[in-house]
This record gives sequence, structure tokens and C-alpha cells, in this order.
Amino acid sequence: MTENDEKPPEFAEKIIEKYVSAQSNVFLIYGNTKDIYPVARDRYVPLVDFFVEALIKPDKPTAPRIVITYDPASGINFLNASDRRLIGREIGEDRMSRILSASRTDIITALEALREFTRININVPVKGTPGKTMRKDFAIIIKYGEAVAPAAKGEVILDSDRLRSLSWRIGFRIALSFHPPISCS
Repeated sequence: MTENDEKPPEFAEKIIEKYVSAQSNVFLIYGNTKDIYPVARDRYVPLVDFFVEALIKPDKPTAPRIVITYDPASGINFLNASDRRLIGREIGEDRMSRILSASRTDIITALEALREFTRININVPVKGTPGKTMRKDFAIIIKYGEAVAPAAKGEVILDSDRLRSLSWRIGFRIALSFHPPISCS
């Protein structure tokens, strides 16, 4: 493998650039989303894992994040089980279980829960600074976004309008979608 093989694909570089520069925090991904992408020499991962490692970086000490994925078929899932426990401690384990169960069958319930989760202040200790805490931000990845914000029948809807609509509904930091032909977040 050459050094160039380790670079992210061109589309990913553009997304990373826009995210890091704060030009955008919601992205629409469609096309060949089932492929694998390089994260290190001789190491390739699926698209969701690629964005978690290359962009979101949930364990970054200066900007820790809770990564939540939502798939209309499988519901809300947490990348890290300890993050699920942190939110469960805030809203109650019984309520968390009900929300996660309902998110598998009801998109609106899932979106409302995701919005509620992002409004919870989860503070974690700052490493190396006893007694100091920082807020743990959220990153939301939505798979099969066309099921969440479908194309309007009988008219054309721009991807930007669909993103705006979904952002208005849920209002998170980042959302990605992974299913052609039209994916949104």
C-alpha cells in the first residue's frame, strides 16, 4: 500500500474539511455507502466506523463525544455502552429501555428521544485536572435517512431542503445517512 492509499477518499476529505472548519455539521451521504474505507495502513472499515474514527473521534480528550446511531429497523444504539449508562442514569433505566424499544418501531419517537438526549448535559472528568469536568457532546449517525425524511411525492426536493427539514426536526451536531438512492440526515 502506498502513502496515498492511506488518505481518505476525496468525498470524505471534503466532509472532514467542512466539519472541522464549522461550515457544516449535517451531511448527506449516498451512493456506494456499503464500501470500506482506509483508516490506517492495511486497515479498512465500513463507512460508519470510518466517520467515527476519522471525523467524530469520540475519545478525543479535548472534545469527548457520545456517538449514537439510529437505524429505523434496529432503533437507537450507542457506540459505547458506558455512554448509554450515562444517559440512562440521567433519564432513568426503565425510561431508557422503553425509549430504545420504541425506537425500533416508531421514527418520531426515536427522533424525539435523540433530541432529548442531546439536551442532557453529560459532564465527564477532564484527565489530568482533578475536580474539573467538561460536557460530552453528541454525534448522531442516521442510517437509511430516506426513511426518516423521505422525498416528497410528485415534486422534487433538494438534498439541502431535506437536510434543513431533518435538522429542524432533530437539531443535532452531525448526522450521516447510508443508503442509496436518496439518503439524508
